[in-house]
Amino acid sequence: MNHTARETQGVRLAPSSSARSGQVALRALYVVLCLACLAAVFALQHFAIHTARGQSFDQNVMTALSEQTGTVASYLRSMLDTTVPVAVGVLVIVALIALFQRKMRTLTQVIVVFAGANLTAQLLKHVLIDRPTLVEHLGVYGNSFPSGHVTIAAAAAGVLFFSTSHRNVAGTLTALAGIWAALIGIATVVSAWHRPSDVLGGFLIVAAWVFAAQALWGPAKSA
Repeated sequence: MNHTARETQGVRLAPSSSARSGQVALRALYVVLCLACLAAVFALQHFAIHTARGQSFDQNVMTALSEQTGTVASYLRSMLDTTVPVAVGVLVIVALIALFQRKMRTLTQVIVVFAGANLTAQLLKHVLIDRPTLVEHLGVYGNSFPSGHVTIAAAAAGVLFFSTSHRNVAGTLTALAGIWAALIGIATVVSAWHRPSDVLGGFLIVAAWVFAAQALWGPAKSA
């Protein structure tokens, strides 16, 4: 191999090594972000459920918003009935597209994020978290952290993140679906179904699963 050929080979190998290093660093970042979301979930539920100040704040905000009337409040309440059908529809469409295009990694990420986030929410709400009564005048209420409706809506937005390798398109779809999920979250509070912490908890759980999926399987290559 002559000197010119060696230089050419070196030029070809350098970008490949740099790309691998970049992928490792990016996956490490996703791990950190996932752990940060989990830590935020723990801190949030501790404040909102296991402290008197947190219980009072959470309950008072829900009570104030649930007393709202008018067209906007009515529209928000009516949105709740569409949450599950829309979210499941998004999941099925994205999964079918990934299957049709034979993108098994994408299909795996979509299923893991959607199922993992919702199973985590149900496990926390019904098994792992118990809400003590710390402020008597608020009444006795069972645990509602995190919101199942918000988790399923946010999970629908999360799977859209994997819907296409075009980053701008995926980002736009995720942002639009995220706005819809946020409105669902507000609607649950206006309807007195959930407290604000329940809504934020649902979003954090989904974010943790999205980051975990990115860390495990890596981001899709941009087209």
